[in-house]
Amino acid sequence: CDEVEKMYMENILGKLPTTHDASAGIEKDMSQLNTNTKVERNYNEALNSYRSRLKANMKDAVDLMMKWPKADNGPNPEYEESLNQMIKSICGDNTSFMKEFIAELMEQSIAVCGPPPCKFTMVGLGSLARGESTPYSDLEYLFLTENNNHEEYFLNLHFYFQIKVLNLGETPLPVLGIKGSNDFYTEKEKLSHVFYDDTTPSRFKLDGNRPWASKLPPGHEGTEKKDPIKLTGTPKYVAELSTNESNEKNGYHLATIISTATNIMGDEGLFEEFRIQLAR
Repeated sequence: CDEVEKMYMENILGKLPTTHDASAGIEKDMSQLNTNTKVERNYNEALNSYRSRLKANMKDAVDLMMKWPKADNGPNPEYEESLNQMIKSICGDNTSFMKEFIAELMEQSIAVCGPPPCKFTMVGLGSLARGESTPYSDLEYLFLTENNNHEEYFLNLHFYFQIKVLNLGETPLPVLGIKGSNDFYTEKEKLSHVFYDDTTPSRFKLDGNRPWASKLPPGHEGTEKKDPIKLTGTPKYVAELSTNESNEKNGYHLATIISTATNIMGDEGLFEEFRIQLAR
């Protein structure tokens, strides 16, 4: 993955990797991430540090459940409220950490790809938007852009960001949908083989590159039944993907996913405009 990153920088971004561009060289001190503990500069260590804290919090929740009076003693609103508040706190901490962690990864990607040519916003979808994400969840996201004139930049930014995520070593290869190993756009009956990755741990990663998934800025390719679609564009364009008409055309729960979103980083005005367009 390190070699891929260097090749991408040189051949796609047109930059020669330097000590300031390489992953280890541009990462900022991550101790400011909201973990209530000192976090190391390494992204894997930041994730694992938070995961350790999360496991401790979950143990507290389990301990509370073990003390729960038996059901035949009747309702126990005190215990129920305590457990609800504990779970709510855990979910809130998870969401805050993941949004800051993802924003940090994207900021480092921008530092390499160069400043955005127009206003943009990174919008979280799925479990992150619902406040249910964990440091093991898939990431689904899109780009809101001020206009449609800079598609190449935002595609390059996304793919470099994807390389940063791959470098964490928590993405099984089939998630990438590499046609030479897992071609999800060809009928299974016509495939000569399907690769199963039983080596790479499946933890924090991007949404799978499959026609029924791919809730990422590049979207997905066209199929026999569905047109190609991208998830990068103006607030009006993206909001229109939430309509019933779009749902019938695109499927794969896209309209529902688009309707629930959260601002990860970028221009807040674009996100507010997106919310207004959604309401319309």
